[in-house]
Amino acid sequence: MPKGSIGWEWDPEDGLTLHIRPMLREVVSDEARAHVKTSRKEMLLAFRDLLDAAARKMDEKEKSQGRGRTKIKVE
Repeated sequence: MPKGSIGWEWDPEDGLTLHIRPMLREVVSDEARAHVKTSRKEMLLAFRDLLDAAARKMDEKEKSQGRGRTKIKVE
């Protein structure tokens, strides 16, 4: 796992892996913990935005390939 409280790894087969390491209360100040908590939340919000964008793109693709009019020749 990468050093630091938040890290990531990229693998072409497995994709992106996010690591959030627990912090030692004895070593880190209350102010630093608050900043890390905020940064963790911001990172999760960023991932949520990425997932939402991917879902919207999938929906748009389905709609464009979806049910259009089909012309049927009747004899």
